[in-house]
Amino acid sequence: MGKLEQMLIEQGLRDNTIVIFLMDNGTNYGDEIFNAGMRGTKQSLYEGGHRVPFSLSAGRFPSKRV
Repeated sequence: MGKLEQMLIEQGLRDNTIVIFLMDNGTNYGDEIFNAGMRGTKQSLYEGGHRVPFSLSAGRFPSKRV
């Protein structure tokens, strides 16, 4: 993400770009994974099945936009 941010700044694109980062929430049952001590995997109601990293960063846009 840092390299992407730096490239947007260098290219003069940062102020009018929306960057959205999210990822998959793990693996299916039975696979050996690091789950940070959380119980459950995909399609599970436990912590390991529904915690998904998400980040949104928006530049500067004119105020009178929809």
